[in-house]
Amino acid sequence: MPMSTSWMSCRTRPALVVVAAFAAWCLMLVFDAVPLAAFAQFSRTSFRQNREKNGMEVHLPARDGKTNRPKLGPQDKIAISRIMEAEQERDWGKARRTLETSFAPCREVYTAAMTVSLRLGKFEDGASIFERMRSSSISPDSPAYFSAIKLFSRLKRFDQNQRIWSEVQNSSMVLGRRDDELLLTAMLDSHGQAGDVAGRSE
Repeated sequence: MPMSTSWMSCRTRPALVVVAAFAAWCLMLVFDAVPLAAFAQFSRTSFRQNREKNGMEVHLPARDGKTNRPKLGPQDKIAISRIMEAEQERDWGKARRTLETSFAPCREVYTAAMTVSLRLGKFEDGASIFERMRSSSISPDSPAYFSAIKLFSRLKRFDQNQRIWSEVQNSSMVLGRRDDELLLTAMLDSHGQAGDVAGRSE
């Protein structure tokens, strides 16, 4: 005899409650170090609203993975390839020399070097590369900002990340959904680390 729908729903509800409670518990563990105010400050909604208020927000169609790929010159492609090889070889000197000997490197070359510096633990060098990129009049994009925020977090220079966040919100940089996720995740991580440092010093 088939079971009634109402009986099955009664049996299902307790299981759903348990699953929901477990999911909430997991989220509490993950974000325990991040004050609740951070979520309001670094939420996608507030991020978009601030940019719209300043006339900087541009709504884009979903990326297809082709139209938004940067067009790199032959020298830039070679430089990026060498930098990524240096990461596999864990040879930061090679990566740094590649950047330093590149003639007028593009944004993507700088970002590749910053990414490798982060992965190889060369945080000071990576932060210096970010400053060098800015001094060369190249505007950072979301991957460059993401690497910079991670680097400054490792260096405990959280004030610099606050300045970057304000700069992003007031920039005319075109952002898609993926860009939002990258930057918001990096800032939440930075905010959490800043909370850890403050808590340990008290």
